Amino acid sequence: MPHPARAAVSRRRRRELKRFGRWAAALLVAMAALGAQAGTPSSTAAPSPLAPAPVDPGSTLPPGESVDAPPRADVPAYRIADTPPGPYRMVIGEMKVIAARPGETFLDIGRREDLGIGELEEANPGVDPWLPHLSPYVIVPSAFVVPPSGRRGIVINVPEMRMYYFPGPPGAVITFPLGLGPYNWQTPRGTFKVASKEVNPVWRVPPSIQRDMEHPITFVPPGPANPLGKYRFVLSIPGYGIHGTNRPWGVGRYYSHGCIRMYPEDIHWLFDRIPKGFPVEIIYAPVKAGLDGLEVFLEVHRDPYNLILNLEAEAWRLVRELGAEYRVDADRLKRTAQEARGFPVNVTRALGEETAKGAVSRPRG
Repeated sequence: MPHPARAAVSRRRRRELKRFGRWAAALLVAMAALGAQAGTPSSTAAPSPLAPAPVDPGSTLPPGESVDAPPRADVPAYRIADTPPGPYRMVIGEMKVIAARPGETFLDIGRREDLGIGELEEANPGVDPWLPHLSPYVIVPSAFVVPPSGRRGIVINVPEMRMYYFPGPPGAVITFPLGLGPYNWQTPRGTFKVASKEVNPVWRVPPSIQRDMEHPITFVPPGPANPLGKYRFVLSIPGYGIHGTNRPWGVGRYYSHGCIRMYPEDIHWLFDRIPKGFPVEIIYAPVKAGLDGLEVFLEVHRDPYNLILNLEAEAWRLVRELGAEYRVDADRLKRTAQEARGFPVNVTRALGEETAKGAVSRPRG
């Protein structure tokens, strides 16, 4: 007979999984399998080193990690459909669960799964980001509601710390995690263009940053100490760009001076595909709503710049714009807004206790 505490956890997990919509059945099976293996040491997992301790950006910059990496292999491209006659497809990717390997951290998992550490932390409250193998499983939030935009060029959503690249064919989208500026060094919002492209850029340190340095420097040549990495897109707004990094652990963090950081392997993949003059739109949408067929999904993130007064009210505004408010379960919407887990949550009213099994196991398409 199962232990009462374990049975309660199982029931709670089952209730929680209903929010995952079409991924719920697969995730439940995976979580059960991983939970059964919990506590069993792995004989094949190789420990990976902990990330270096954060460096005070006010000091003279020490060498970081390599600023270059081979382009990421197997970058997935997704298809969306947001115009009649439908069916609508505004949710891309797949939710997953994994067992963390002994010795690895959220930094290692994020880089392998092409996620920022902040995304993993939002999705896994209560899991130690430095010792995730102590938890039976880790939720990998690799599904996304495509943000509101013109669906062209590059779209960057600040609260999400994520880029959406629309390569040209209607309905195609590719996405990458980012590192951005914190509240006191905010990443600018607006519509811009790629003004130029640079390989092995020199960082000419702005006076505003020099003033915060203990030992001011005026420039940093290409190499492992250069925070711009090997590749840089210079934007049409002076002083800002999209670039690599010598500290990949800054991806998924609000750690830059307002510029947009990418994993070295991601910007290497992107660099030759983006021409000069390519449009770049930087938006601020901590709440996103989208349709997946007849189901309504809500994705809520933290509000890093404190620009949205009420996330729940913003969620209702967005589902009304979709014309889908009559389909939404008000309690699910409220809970999703309050928890801000950073992944798509099924808030469809029709997905009730009696219909959940059939609805979540239905193939997409």
